[in-house]
Amino acid sequence: PPPPPPPAPPPRIFFNDTATTESSTLSLHDALPISALCAALITEVTMSNQGKKVKTHYRGTLDDGTQFDSSYDRGEPLEFTCGAGQMIKGFDAAVVDMQVGEKKTVHIPAADAYGEHNPEMVITFPAEQVPNIEQIEKGMKLFLSTPSGMPVPAVVIDVTPEAVTLDANHELAGKDLNFDIELVEVEG
Repeated sequence: PPPPPPPAPPPRIFFNDTATTESSTLSLHDALPISALCAALITEVTMSNQGKKVKTHYRGTLDDGTQFDSSYDRGEPLEFTCGAGQMIKGFDAAVVDMQVGEKKTVHIPAADAYGEHNPEMVITFPAEQVPNIEQIEKGMKLFLSTPSGMPVPAVVIDVTPEAVTLDANHELAGKDLNFDIELVEVEG
C-alpha cells in the first residue's frame, strides 16, 4: 500500500484577511498560524489590571445627581493598586478590565460601595462620659478611638443634657453610587 500522505500544514490567517495555501506566493512571515492569532486575541481579551498600579480620573455622584467627589476637580488622577482592597469593591471591579483611555459609567450598589447603614455603628454615650459636652453640637465631626488606637470618624446626630449620640458609619453607607471612570495609566 502507498505511504500515508504527509500531514497538512496548519491553516494560516493573514493580517489583510487573505487566506493562503502552500502553493501561495506569499511568504510565511506574512502570516500568523491560527493558534498564535488565537493566543494573541485571548491575551488581549483577558488582560487584567489586577495587582497593577493604575491611575484613574473619576466623578462620583449619588442617584439624585449630587456629586460627592471628583478627581477632575482636583486636577489629579487617583492612583491605587487594582484589586488590593484600597478601593471600594465595585470601583475595583469596574477598573480591573479597562484599557488605558477607556471611559465607562458604573452604578455601584451600597453593598459593593461603603456597605449598608449599620445601626450598631450608632452609639450613645452618657453625658458623664463625654468631655466638654457643652461644646459639642449636632452635625460636628468627632473621632472615636478603637482599642488599637485607630481613629474612627463619627458625626454627632443628637446632643441632650443626658447623652451624645454619634454615627460612625461612613457618610456614604447605605447609598448607591455612580461613577464616571477614565483609566489614565497602568504601570507594570
